[in-house]
This record gives sequence, C-alpha cells and structure tokens, in this order.
Amino acid sequence: MSEDRLKIALIGSGIGSLAAAKQLYKKHDVTIFEAESHIGGHAYTAPIEINGKAQKIDVGVQVIVPSYYPNIMSEIAALQEEGAKIDLHASSMVIYAAGTDSEGKEVGWGNTAEYQKRPEVRSVWNEETQKNASDFMLRAELMSQKEQLQSIEEWLDTQKVSPEFREFCLKPLMSTVTLTSSGLDRTPFIFITGLFPGMLSFSNATTWFRFNDGVVSFIDALVAPFKDSIRLNSRVEEVFPTADKKVSVRLADNDNVEVFDKVVYGGSLGVLNEANSQILNNPQNDNWATQKAHIQTFKNQDSIMYIHQDESTIPKNCPVDASEIFDERVKGAPIQHDNLSVIYDLPTGAKNPVAWNSLYPDAILPPPDNLLHPAIHWKHEFLDMSSLGARMQLHEIQGLGGVYYCGASAAVPGFEQCFLSGLIVAEHIDSSARYPFSTDPQNPAYQGYQFLSGLMFPPPATQGADSDTSNIEVSFPEGSEEEQQNRG
Repeated sequence: MSEDRLKIALIGSGIGSLAAAKQLYKKHDVTIFEAESHIGGHAYTAPIEINGKAQKIDVGVQVIVPSYYPNIMSEIAALQEEGAKIDLHASSMVIYAAGTDSEGKEVGWGNTAEYQKRPEVRSVWNEETQKNASDFMLRAELMSQKEQLQSIEEWLDTQKVSPEFREFCLKPLMSTVTLTSSGLDRTPFIFITGLFPGMLSFSNATTWFRFNDGVVSFIDALVAPFKDSIRLNSRVEEVFPTADKKVSVRLADNDNVEVFDKVVYGGSLGVLNEANSQILNNPQNDNWATQKAHIQTFKNQDSIMYIHQDESTIPKNCPVDASEIFDERVKGAPIQHDNLSVIYDLPTGAKNPVAWNSLYPDAILPPPDNLLHPAIHWKHEFLDMSSLGARMQLHEIQGLGGVYYCGASAAVPGFEQCFLSGLIVAEHIDSSARYPFSTDPQNPAYQGYQFLSGLMFPPPATQGADSDTSNIEVSFPEGSEEEQQNRG
C-alpha cells in the first residue's frame, strides 16, 4: 500500500482497537471514538470504596495466565522497559458451585479436595461424576479436529455424562473463562480445549495472575503515546463510504461528518445487528447488504454486573474462602459471584461485610441491595457453531468500503486474541506495521500471531476453497514446557 499518511478512525477502545492504534499512530493520524466515559472496553477497573477504604476492582478482564497470554505479556514487558509500572500477583482460582437437586435439596461442588469432602458436595462429586471429569480431561487432550468443532452439548450427549457433571462441574469452570452463564452448552469445543489443565482443573485450584493496580495500569501505559487521539463519550451513529473511496463517520447527536481513509470497528458485531443500530445499516452505506450477510449471525446476550455487599443474594452454604461462586439455584438464570474480600484480601467481620462482584442475566432477577458502584451493562456474544463459521468467513468483508474489523468478533474470543486481532488488522492497513515482538518461529507468542493471522486473513489459495468448518486446521500455541509435561 501507499506510504502516504492516512487518516484512520477506530470505533471502540477495546484492546483490539488500542493494539491497532499503537501500531499505526506513529505514521498515521488515528482517532479513537469511545462511546463510554472510560477506555478499555471490558478491560475496566472500577474505582470504589469498600468498608471505608478505596479499592480498584477489575471487572471484565480480571485475570491472565502468562503462558496463555504470551503477546499480552510481551507488551507488558515492553511497556515496563519504557518505565511503566505494571505489576502482577498470583491468585488462586478457587471455585464453588451451588444449586439444588431434583428434590430441591441444596447441593454444591468445588475444585479443591477440601471442598469435595463437604456433605453437600459428596452427593454431586460421586464416582460417576469423578469418572466423567477424568474422561473429559483425557478427551480434551486427544480430541480430533472434527470433535473440537462440535458444540459442547453435542459432544456431551455422545459421551452420556451425568447431569451433575454438566451442571455443577463443567459449566462453572467454563464460566470463569467465558463470563457468559447462558448458552454454554452451545459453545464449540475449540474455544476451551486448550485451557485444560493449565487454566482450568476439576481437582485443584489453578493459579492465575491479577494486576496489582488494576488492568487500568496496563491500559493507561498502552495508550500513553496516543491518549490525545481518544475521544470519550463519542458514540458513532453512522459509517458509510464516500464517492472518492474514503469513509464517512457521523457521531450521535451531531450532524457533522468526518471523513477518514480507513475505519477499524473494534466492537461487538452483534451490536451491528441490533434493531436500533445504524452504524452500518444506514441508507448511505451501499455495502450493507454484503456486510449484513456476514455479520447477521453474530448475536449478543446482555448481562449486568453489580458490585455490592448484599449477603442475602449469596448461597448460604458457600465456603467463606471461595474466590468464585457459580449460583444455579434459579434454573435458567445462573449468577456468577466474585468474592472481592477473598480476591483482594480485605478484612471481614461485623463491621466489614463481604463485598461481591456479581454477573446477572439481564432483567431476569432483581438486583442486589447495597450497591458500591453503578450497575455495569455488559454485552457478550453467544459462542456457537454459526458464529464460529461466520468468523471463518469474515475475511470476505475485511476492508470492504474501507472498513476493517478486530476484537472478539473477528477473532477467537479472549483478551490475548483480541489484542492480536488489532495487530493483525494494523498490518493489513499498513504493511510496515509489522509484528512488534520476536519473530522466532519457536516463540509461542509469534505462533499465536501466525495462527490467528491465517484465520482472519487466509492466503488467497485457501479462500473460498471449502466453507465447511470441519476442515479447519486447528493449532494453538502449546504453552510452557511444564504445562506440556502436565498435559502428558
């Protein structure tokens, strides 16, 4: 492409957009439009007060595992070398699931040996369930490509696992990664097979890492060189091409139109399908019919996050030291609770109530009392086979009308993959915006980049060759040597 300086708009300030902006800002004029009053998308740190003490609470992106996030860790290291203060500390992922059995009796399950001795757990963690868990771990390691492209529901049905294993063991573990309680059964196996046992385990609390000063410490350091290019409280209303092959952007409540050479959409593609969205679905965009054919598969589910101190919303028999609680007492409306007092080592007692970060299905259950922060409305995409297939074909509209896509919809969902998707789109806009870390073929970070790049922008020889997702070549970075030995 031409080396001329381009004017580039990025819609949304999630990690994908920010990664692309960092790659492009030195040679081009970038503008980031963010509808909210803060940057980072789901990488958000809520400043709150708990029992009279100021706290920074991460919501959305809360933890990372270095060997599964090699590019994020490479970026952190680069920022630290430049003087940024970004520190991490180890945190155990101790999970407890609470619910009721067919007779209405309260039962539970946890991922530690101590929890599995509890009376209400023994009825769930029985010989059959333990065998299901053992078989699942083994099969997750040996699963064929065709099996990985099945939904979890389809695979579990062929294995005839117990309802207890499905509801009280597998779903709680999966929810800690996907942050979506509904529709987990429809998730393709490809999204979770590589997470066992390094990130998820049925038999022990795995070690994850949290940011000492919140994920905001990473986001702020990342955007420092181009922070003046970010426009907060700027909701994009319409995007459409111009006659001279540029792209027009109009903000909500504003008749002024700004013209750019390229636009990068870093938000959820499910938003573009909503009835009131005119971002692409507007009369001036003559590419919408083609774009819609690729985008219409993406659907969102709404959820609400509450930071609160309402103990009445928490299952009574939950262990006090559990960091994560999966509450299935209301069928069809599971709630995920993070025990902030455990996670942030806060004092508890009569004068120091336990603080919780709870993710509720939207508008299904009444909110808790004693809120410490305004409710946070999240949108998460349903991860199912149709959206997986749509991701495989999204390259067909990348760049159409000057619009590119990065973020969770354009990649395999996850903080690491969203970050990579921004790097990849940046290089396709400007070929000189090369991968910024080591390109050693043995570098797991670079392997992840190459894999996702091939998924987002497949070589011309493979484009359109076969739209059947059963023929997709699946290959993930293998992680550390220690983790490879553990898997063996």
